[in-house]
Amino acid sequence: MSIKGGHYWLLLVAMLFGLSSCAAKKGYPGPERDTSELSYLYFRGDQGASIASITVNGEGLSVFTAGIYILPGLQEIALSVDIPVEQCWSAESATCSVITRRFECTGSFESLPAEEYRATVRGIAESASLQFLKDDDLYFLGGGSCTRSRSFFTY
Repeated sequence: MSIKGGHYWLLLVAMLFGLSSCAAKKGYPGPERDTSELSYLYFRGDQGASIASITVNGEGLSVFTAGIYILPGLQEIALSVDIPVEQCWSAESATCSVITRRFECTGSFESLPAEEYRATVRGIAESASLQFLKDDDLYFLGGGSCTRSRSFFTY
């Protein structure tokens, strides 16, 4: 089966849309800048954590997939993070479900131009903490606190 006529355009648009959803986003006000002038921040959570919302220096951003480019300097970050936790009703029972716990986290760190940083939330059950790391987690640059805001059943 071959793709004919207008189907090529449909395939091309679908491919471009898929690629653009993974691209890093602009997380600063003002005109576009060269990436060599910017810091890059990405999120990788432990235990299946995912971002529900992010605010950088008071500016709310759409949730990012790959990461965001930010201006260098002091970064004030606020994240809403969902962490799934398996809940089993008894040791003998095979009945388990996943409860997602939402944590509101705030923290800060100092970023430099042309550098890459990772934000991570590490949490277990009732508590979590926010950390900013660099160079494959060799350098801890700053952190913050997280408070649990709510829980909801996932499945």
